[in-house]
Amino acid sequence: MKVQLNEETFRKLLDLVIEYRDRILIGTAVVVVALVALVYYSNTQKSKLADSEVQFVQGFYALQFGDTLNAPALLLKVHNDARNSRIGSYAGLTLGIYYYQTGKTDMAHQVVDASRKLDKLSKATRELLLSDISLDRGNTEAGVKKLNYRSGFKSIDEYLMYRKAKVLMAIGKNKEAVKILEDLKENGEYFSRTAAMELGLMGSNVF
Repeated sequence: MKVQLNEETFRKLLDLVIEYRDRILIGTAVVVVALVALVYYSNTQKSKLADSEVQFVQGFYALQFGDTLNAPALLLKVHNDARNSRIGSYAGLTLGIYYYQTGKTDMAHQVVDASRKLDKLSKATRELLLSDISLDRGNTEAGVKKLNYRSGFKSIDEYLMYRKAKVLMAIGKNKEAVKILEDLKENGEYFSRTAAMELGLMGSNVF
């Protein structure tokens, strides 16, 4: 239905605006303040993220060049400041690898476990590292379970399968290991020959 905005209707609308002008002004002000706050927060977050990205690059390369004094602290800062972003997770993963390689297993587990916003390939590295940490702690069940992760990349996934078979062999579960190795031997593209060699070496020690 089409509404005709005649003089009488316009006058009523004007009276209504005048009557509730304070509420309308306050409501408008609240909306404006909220929008300004959102824009400021967004820009601030973007700025912080950009700073974290720069710091990650600095920390990453510093660590590669052997700066074990400053690089870990810088990466930890990025990890804490940008924990809910990929850059924060990459920092945590990089730091976790360093901690693990230097025997700081508990610290490695703490930062790697908190690094969850990763791409599929980086997540494969995360699961491998958490598997190693679990195995070092004697938790073979958790260590084996982490190796069930699949990245969608055939070479990486075949390596995870092979790694799982080797762990199962190490803890005496040869039947399960052989099943995985035979699957790799028949269907693998990257680890077929390696699996065949492992099966040959196992020989009569399978059961």
